[in-house]
Amino acid sequence: MRRYNYEKQVEKWDVLEVTVEGHSDKNPFVDYEIQGIFTGKHETVTVDGFYDGEGVYKVRYMPSFVELYTFEVTGSAIDGEVLTGKFQVTPASEENHGPIRVANTYQDGTPYYSIGTTCYVWAERGFRCCSQKVFCP
Repeated sequence: MRRYNYEKQVEKWDVLEVTVEGHSDKNPFVDYEIQGIFTGKHETVTVDGFYDGEGVYKVRYMPSFVELYTFEVTGSAIDGEVLTGKFQVTPASEENHGPIRVANTYQDGTPYYSIGTTCYVWAERGFRCCSQKVFCP
């Protein structure tokens, strides 16, 4: 029986990580694969895992519903063995709004305001330009 571990409870929109011991010979980044199938009442999602070094592989999944999920992890990295488990998804905490959607909101509808700028030009323009709130030609 292969060793693997995971959290038995995760909140909605958080990440569940299944950690598995597998092959580390050859080139584990390209010669082996690992995959997980996560199933709840409202969704079934298949995700690819990855090699994390020192014979450890990981499969990560972000659940979208508050319910009981099951999973199966398999692949050549673990010689086709099927590892199974279940975990409970709890409601999202107050700070966890879910993934950001295209419409500049989190999954739960909370607005998301992206802030970014290019600052490499400021060093050439000097402090006078940096202290202004508008572009300096």
